[in-house]
Amino acid sequence: ILSDQDILDAVWPDSTYAASPDVKQHVYLLRQKLAVAHADPKSVIVNEKGFGYRLEPPTNESELSVD
Repeated sequence: ILSDQDILDAVWPDSTYAASPDVKQHVYLLRQKLAVAHADPKSVIVNEKGFGYRLEPPTNESELSVD
């Protein structure tokens, strides 16, 4: 599980302007892109309320919906 701060430190380590809303926006955008290949993108990037985000990659090709 990665907190917003963990993600901020990894992606924008020297930034003084990046904040938690930036992480939330990018997670939203990632989920939009994942929706193309996965029926339920929220099951790939799982929000652990009060803790952060957990990545649950598809375990087999049948979970992908590539046309």
